[in-house]
Amino acid sequence: MADVATREDVARVSALFTRGAMDAPDLRGDSMVTKHLEKIQQEKEKSAFARVQVLHPTIGPTVCAIALEETVWEADSAHELLTRFEAENKEKIAELLKKKSSLLKAMSAAEGKHLDQRVSESDEDNTRKRKHADRLKKHSDHKKHKIEKHRAKDEQIGIAGHVASDQYGKYGIIRESDLANKISEFQQWATEVKKVNIEALAKWEEKELFAEFMEDYNTGTLPHKKYYDLMAYAQQQAMKAAKKGRTAGKTEKTMFDDEAERRHEIAVMRASDQEERLKQAYNELKYTAPDKAADMREQDLLRMQMQMAYRTGDHDTAKKLAERLKSDEQKEAEAARRPDN
Repeated sequence: MADVATREDVARVSALFTRGAMDAPDLRGDSMVTKHLEKIQQEKEKSAFARVQVLHPTIGPTVCAIALEETVWEADSAHELLTRFEAENKEKIAELLKKKSSLLKAMSAAEGKHLDQRVSESDEDNTRKRKHADRLKKHSDHKKHKIEKHRAKDEQIGIAGHVASDQYGKYGIIRESDLANKISEFQQWATEVKKVNIEALAKWEEKELFAEFMEDYNTGTLPHKKYYDLMAYAQQQAMKAAKKGRTAGKTEKTMFDDEAERRHEIAVMRASDQEERLKQAYNELKYTAPDKAADMREQDLLRMQMQMAYRTGDHDTAKKLAERLKSDEQKEAEAARRPDN
C-alpha cells in the first residue's frame, strides 16, 4: 500500500509540474504563455485586416489577406503593398468593380422577388417557421452556455496549475521589445540549441524564433543558465576559476592549469566582443545609418510584393520585381555568361 500511495503522489505532482521536468510528458497541453501569445496574434490579425479593408475598399478580402500574410500582419506595410498593387492593376480593378456592381444589381432584383414570395405566404406557415427558429435559438443558446461553462472551468484549472509552478519568471520576464538587449543570448541559443544562424533568417522567421526563446526564457526552461545572461555566466565562471586558484595555495601551477585558464579568458573575451559587435550593428542600423535601414526595408517590401504577384497570378510583374532585386554582381555575372559576350 505504501508503494501505491507513493506512485499516486508522484502522479499528482507530475500533473502540476510537467513543463520542464526531466523525462516527464507535458499533460497540460499548451502553456498559458502560448495561449496568451495566440490570443494577441489573433487580435492583431483581426485589427490589421479591418484596417486594411477600410483603407482599400476596392480590393477583395482574399488579396488583403495575402498582403497581410506577406507582411507578417503589419497593417502599415500591407497598406503600402496594396497601394502599389492598386496602381499597377488600376484597369483590372475597375473592370472587376463594374462586374461586381452588375452582379449585385442582379442579386438585389432576385432577392426582391424572393421577398415578395415570402410576403405572400400564409400566416400559419410564418408562425410555424418562427416557432422552429425560436426552438433552434433556444437550443443554440443552451449549447453555447455549456461550452462557455466548460471553457471557464478549463481556464481556471490551467491558471491554477500555472500559478502552482514556481518556474515562471524565475530568471525574469522578457518581451518582444527586449530583442536588442538579449541579442547575444538569443544568438547563442539559436546557434547551439537550434543550429540556426539568425543573420540568415527573414524578419518574420527571426520573430517566430525569438518568440520561442522568449517563452522558454520566461518559463525558466532553457537548457543552460548561460542563455539567460551570458555576461553574468562568464563572470561567474571567471570567479570560480579564480577561487579555485586561491584555494590551491602557493603550490606551483602546472602547464595544463595555465592553458585551461588562458582558454577560459579567451572565451570570456570573445563573448564580450561578440555582444559588443551585435549591439554596435543594431545601433548602426537604428540610429547612425537610416539610409541603409531604409534600403533594406525597401528590399524586403519588393520581395513581399514579388511573392504577392506570384500568388495572385501576375507572373509578368513578379519577373520584373525579381529582376529589380538582383544585385549588380549577379547582373554582371549573367551578362558575362551570355553567348554574345
